[in-house]
Amino acid sequence: MMYFIRLMLSFLMLSMVVLAASAVIIYRNYESETILDYKNASEQMLKQAVSGTDLIWDWASMQAIELYNNGYVFSALYKSALDPVEQMYAETVLSYALNSNPYIYSIYLYNGSMDRIFSTVTKGYSSEEFYDREILDILRDESLLNEYRFIPRKISFVHYDKTYREDVISLIVTDPLTGKRPLTGALVLNIKATTIDSFLESFIPEESSYVVVYDKNDSVITHGGPDPFNDRISDVSYVRHIAAEKNASGTFTQSIDGRKFLITYVKSEKLNWHFVRVYPFNALQEQTTGMRNLVVIISLVVLLLAACLSIWLAWNFYKPYDKAVESLNTLKKEQQTNRGTLKQNLIRSLLQGEVSAYGDLTQRFQEFGINLTDGPSIVLVLQLDSSEMQLAASDEGDAAIVRFGIGNIAQEIIAEQHVNDTVDAGRNQIACIINLGSDQATDDSFLKDMKDSIAKIRQYTEAYFGIAPIGAIGQPAVGFMDLPAAYRSTLDVLDYRIIHEQAMLISIDQVADNMAHATIYTDEAENDIVNSLKQRNYNAVRSSTAEFFNRIRQLSYDDLLMSINRLAYVSIKTITAMAGKRFADLNYKSACARVEQMTALRDIESWFLELFAAFTGIAEEADTVRRRHVERVLNILNKEYGNPNLTSDDLASRLGLSANYLREVFKEITGTPLAGYINEIRCNKAADMLLRTSLPIAEIRTRVGLINQNYFFTLFKKYKGCTPRQYRDQARQIDG
Repeated sequence: MMYFIRLMLSFLMLSMVVLAASAVIIYRNYESETILDYKNASEQMLKQAVSGTDLIWDWASMQAIELYNNGYVFSALYKSALDPVEQMYAETVLSYALNSNPYIYSIYLYNGSMDRIFSTVTKGYSSEEFYDREILDILRDESLLNEYRFIPRKISFVHYDKTYREDVISLIVTDPLTGKRPLTGALVLNIKATTIDSFLESFIPEESSYVVVYDKNDSVITHGGPDPFNDRISDVSYVRHIAAEKNASGTFTQSIDGRKFLITYVKSEKLNWHFVRVYPFNALQEQTTGMRNLVVIISLVVLLLAACLSIWLAWNFYKPYDKAVESLNTLKKEQQTNRGTLKQNLIRSLLQGEVSAYGDLTQRFQEFGINLTDGPSIVLVLQLDSSEMQLAASDEGDAAIVRFGIGNIAQEIIAEQHVNDTVDAGRNQIACIINLGSDQATDDSFLKDMKDSIAKIRQYTEAYFGIAPIGAIGQPAVGFMDLPAAYRSTLDVLDYRIIHEQAMLISIDQVADNMAHATIYTDEAENDIVNSLKQRNYNAVRSSTAEFFNRIRQLSYDDLLMSINRLAYVSIKTITAMAGKRFADLNYKSACARVEQMTALRDIESWFLELFAAFTGIAEEADTVRRRHVERVLNILNKEYGNPNLTSDDLASRLGLSANYLREVFKEITGTPLAGYINEIRCNKAADMLLRTSLPIAEIRTRVGLINQNYFFTLFKKYKGCTPRQYRDQARQIDG
């Protein structure tokens, strides 16, 4: 018995030694892997933060240079004399830039010739009176202007009993090619330093660590660390260590104030900034404490239990270990993914019906800061014109930034009345989920609110990006589960912009009749067109074509497209069969491609008429059709130039054309943009009245349809080179 007990004890002791040795090895490996995983994850997060901050630099540079190259701003920077109108337009440009982006704190324009500074905070001041003395010292320091970079500063002043205090990073744009000193002009863009902090928070979890960003002069850019903003930290031990290593990235341990820290750093080559994450080493060790305690407990249990339980205990030991490793891998993947991207993917998945657990959505929304609730909602889709996007963005990266900016503008404007969130839906579309109150629905008041919001969105996006989106609203959703159907409904409504091309917002009520239209296709209008083509009777063709397009305006979207494609097929088949080599390049494929580029039914109808006119060659040629449009416009302008409501849209509506098509035709025939021609003819008429009559200038301005006085003076000076009064006085001096 004693021998058996000794044998069992020996077996248990041997098993314990083997188990303990194995446990120690596993624990040490686990600890090393944990630290290594943290290093890799931390460095990856910093690199993502660097890339994102570089985008802020690209955006700020683009914003500053765009403002610098603006004609009104350039005049305010370098002209030796600035009239009130020019100053007003320069200040308006700055105000638009400030209001359209929440990250900009203020903008200064320094005019060395006038020794004045204009800003978005106050009106113009002389340099001696200007409140921000530090920026004047910077502008006078050539060493700071020789390098194009962010300059961290603390702004603090009192103006008219109001205190202004902000930490900013300033970007100065001037013309270094002139070589003039002292400086003749500079644009200063002051960006809130908290922009960098907010951006870092989206990439790097706070935990018990902190992130410090400092520039080439070792000045602190962030607020999260122990050192205040703009403090010089050249003497901090880890800063000296990083400077000595001279590597773009790395990780090392160092003691700070008697505590051991793990330091991870990455350098931004574009900004020449260092991004440093300081993490307490004991916090990493605490992550492995649970594993160490588990090893001790299992070892003690093995000593007390029978040998038959050892296998079971070992299995229980590895089970939590596997779970810990799996949790760590999951954490690594989530850390490597941008939080903003996760938020966008979540909203996009909700709209596309790819969410599997709707019950967890509220909690996940809270994690990402999404304020949407599971209740009555509606989906608004903003469609961006592809040609306008091509002008606003040179590549897909720029296009993504433009869509991001438009989405933010839309979210902020709609948030004035409704809780909402936006997502880049692709295909040049921005989707916006809007929460409705329990007593709200898509009634007239709601649609009016939406139209007002769309108008305001278009105002900002057109001013900032040159893009005027069209909105669409489908059927409402009762809750999260109904949002995919509501989203598909909105996309269906959006298709009908081909009919409602001049509308800012299209609702499902506007197209309900089209959607419900059960169509039995008839060949009557189509046959009339073909027969008229065979007779080369253009007047009959034009009448039949108008009847055809009036009919298909009542159809559903699919039936409408089918009708157009069928007309293209039979028309082209008839024309090519009769015309021979004259239309050898005309084919169904190229015609469909041309039609697909058009977004308005009026433009498609005009294209068919031009084709038919070119074929018939009897009543009118295609060029004659276009020239007649222009002649009608010129006749209206000569008669009604005094109508203040006379615009491109108004003229297009009178002629039964789309505004885009009319502008294209007018520019092609006359070589002058339509809007510019309207302004020019009004200025010419005003000049004629100034010479022939003694009417007051204010009355002449009203007679030519220019109500706004400042706008009239600006236009007149643009086309005539002087003010109306100077123009009249000069003419009298010549005559006298």
